Parts: sequence; C-alpha cells; structure tokens
Amino acid sequence: MSNIDIDGILKELPSDGRIPKTKIVCTLGPASRSVPMIEKLLRAGMNVARFNFSHGSHEYHQETLNNLRSAMQNTGILCAVMLDTKVENQEGVINFDEILRETDAFMVARGDLGMEIPVEKIFLAQKMMIYKCNLAGKPVVTATQMLESMIKSPRPTRAEATDVANAVLDGTDCVMLSGESAAGAYPELAVKIMARICIEAESSLDYRAIFKEMIRSTPLPMSPLESLASSAVRTANKAKAELIVVLTRGGTTAKLVAKYRPAVPILSVVVPVLTTDSFDWTCSDESPARHSLIYRGLVPILAEGSAKATDAESTEVILEAALRSATEKGLCKPGDAVVVLHRIGASSVIKICLVK
Repeated sequence: MSNIDIDGILKELPSDGRIPKTKIVCTLGPASRSVPMIEKLLRAGMNVARFNFSHGSHEYHQETLNNLRSAMQNTGILCAVMLDTKVENQEGVINFDEILRETDAFMVARGDLGMEIPVEKIFLAQKMMIYKCNLAGKPVVTATQMLESMIKSPRPTRAEATDVANAVLDGTDCVMLSGESAAGAYPELAVKIMARICIEAESSLDYRAIFKEMIRSTPLPMSPLESLASSAVRTANKAKAELIVVLTRGGTTAKLVAKYRPAVPILSVVVPVLTTDSFDWTCSDESPARHSLIYRGLVPILAEGSAKATDAESTEVILEAALRSATEKGLCKPGDAVVVLHRIGASSVIKICLVK
C-alpha cells in the first residue's frame, strides 16, 4: 500500500543520516569475512550476518564468527546472526501455513523456488508469503539476486533497484545480499545502495492504510499484550509522534509493536535483569536485543541492569537514558513527541512524552 504523487517522485530525500526501517542481511564470505570489511558493512547498514553452511569447514565458520564479534566490539554496533527457514519447492508453498506455525522467521528464497513453480507466478508466491508472515507477526526475509549485478558492477540495474523497492512495498522485514556481499567486488557499496533504495520505498508507504489492514485481519479477541502494542501504534499515528519507545525484558512487546508497521522507528530498550541465588549475582544477556535486529523498524539498545526493572523510579531513569540515546542516534530531537510503552508493577502504561 503506497501513497505517492508526481512531486514525491521528483523530490530528493534529505541526506540527514536516516536509517532504513527495513533491515539488511549480508551473507559473509571470502570477500567480506575480514574484521575491517565487517566493520565497514556494519557502518554501511548491515543488521544481520548470514552464514552459508553449504560450504566451508567448522574452523572456517568459527573464524568468521570470531571476526564478527571483534567487529561488533570495535564499532559498538549490534549485529544478529541468522539461521533461516525457507521454502524452496512447490510442496513448501502448498504447506506454507504449517511451516509458518513452526518457525520463528522465514525466508522467501526465490532462486530455488523459481526452479519449482512457473516463473510468472513467483511474484504471487512472494506476496502471499510476505503477507501471511506480516499477519503472523513473524519476520520475513526476501532474498536471491536482489542486486546480483553488483557482484561485478558498482551500480545495480534498474530492474534490481525496482525489485528491492517492491519487496519493501510488499511488507518484507529484511532484504538480503548473497553473492553481492559474500564474493562481490563492492560489498560495502551494495549495502549502502540497498539502504538508500529501502529509505526511498519506505517514504512512499501509506502507513495508516497498512495499520487498518492489520487491525482488520487480526482475529478477536486480541491478547492483552497485542492490544497494548496496537494501541501504541494508533497513539503514535494520532499524536504524530516521531518515535515509539518500548521498555522490555524479552523483546516480545516491541516485536508486537513492529507487527503493526508504525511510520516511525521503534526503540526497543532491553532491560537486563539482575537476579541472585544467595551466592552469585547474574545478569540476563543481550540476546533479546540481537533477536530484535531482524524485525522491521526495531532499533534495539541495552539498558543498564536493574534488580527492579518495573519499579517506577528505575523505569524513569532508564527512559531518560533511552531518550538521550535516541537523540544521539538521530531518531528524535528536542521538542518531539514520543510514545512510550512500559510496565509499572503489574500494570502496563502507554504515555506521550516530549523530548527535552
């Protein structure tokens, strides 16, 4: 669902450091597995690193993983690692609903699929699978030959640029680079160009129509958590907020907010929880933040650990720190309205704050 006119086609978007809501997956390979190159990919916009286990030894992949960890530490940028579920034949399309129920995320792998179903029907399969993943609130990755010509050329074809944009308009959470980043001559440039295409496509989406369609298609009664998530998006739409902030422990609430496709970014503030067994203190790790990186529009950050994550006073401290971080990232600025969703005790709260 898009909302575009002639002026929108001719107008150049401002280069103000904006990041796309659609996430970028890069397959790491010989051309991109070194620490310096991974650092460049992270700074260019890579959100998720994909490992191709169809080749290479365990030692090879362990070294690549160690390089990724070093690059994340050097840049301070979080990156998820993806192991994917994908449909590659006609039987998978027929049994798609059953597969979707059992998976946490899904990949539309059009290359292998194109060998199994008529080529003129691939776009229908893509739209169907993305739509059903959106309704289920499960992240979906669109892959295969998205910027294939950039393996050798510094510029994609017009058809490839249109393909990436149409995947964004279809509702994909992520777009994926395969050979372009694994073995191509221009991996960093491919990420930058893909990010620019995604930003342009996102600017033409009719977010209010998408929200209404999601509400219409969601069965009633909603769970209390999903009702809160949809209400936060509705509030952001009506208040013309610039950001939605969700304080969460496991990331579930933020992921449900992302399901309703708000027009603004979602800052998922993962609050590590300190616990004790009378002998040792332990703190929950950053895995909920990394898991959020594959969801469209989610920007995860880690808050400082707190033994009282739902206490009103500590919640306000965490929220103030989150808004400072959001301002530094360029997600909002002083005077902007921000919708905040969090818990205080046993109650959930949605409120509107002004950034100071």
